Amino acid sequence: MRPSGRARRGGGLIVALIVPLVLAGCAGESLSSLGDDATPRAGGSAPPSSTASTEAGAGPGLHAVNFVLTAGPDTPGFVSEPKSEDDYGQPPEGDLARCLGIADADLSDATTTDTAYGPRLTDTTTGLSIASVAPAGTFDRDLKVLRDPRFPRCIAESYLAVQRARRPSMEIVSAGTGPELPGILGSASIVFRAKAEDLARREGGRVEFHYDVYYTGKNRVGTAIHVLSYLRPDQSRVALAVAQVVDKIDRQG
Repeated sequence: MRPSGRARRGGGLIVALIVPLVLAGCAGESLSSLGDDATPRAGGSAPPSSTASTEAGAGPGLHAVNFVLTAGPDTPGFVSEPKSEDDYGQPPEGDLARCLGIADADLSDATTTDTAYGPRLTDTTTGLSIASVAPAGTFDRDLKVLRDPRFPRCIAESYLAVQRARRPSMEIVSAGTGPELPGILGSASIVFRAKAEDLARREGGRVEFHYDVYYTGKNRVGTAIHVLSYLRPDQSRVALAVAQVVDKIDRQG
């Protein structure tokens, strides 16, 4: 269901972070189908979607849709699949704020005037998946939250709260700061583990998957870049994708 015009609870970066993890749960199942008959939709550069009119953007001539990751020369080997607000959800009421030790109202995105959802880019050979969300108007708040040392663990625990009913065996292996990349203002790197059957995978035993998030921004726009993989992500490919977004942010003027 698409939200009403009321301010969305825990939006901006917060939704941009926890929700792709909900998508990651679905992505995990699609990743497991790479050896099946299922074939990801092919395509070039899928256009990103935005939840606000351009008249209500981050500023004159500044719109969030221009700052998400898109398919191009710096993302070779990826299949592009469009995503929109309807593909996203919300963490349980108050869980993230409580973990961070702040009021739930402090995560409100009442000042967000424009949010863009970039396509999900997936390498069908390795299963590496990258997506991005760019909210405008909450940059200072988002950066402060992401730099909180509790943030990686809190995001991981919020994800578990979302996934608990469907994947009861899931657990956190590690949660900490992500790899340093040029232009990145904050990052988190999380490893989860679950029984293979909970992830709809064919092999037995337990399976680990990696989730990294990188945050960059300037002025009123910030972009969260999400990386999901069953294998440890290829940092050279991740760096190229991240650099594309950093360059877009830097060219704001």
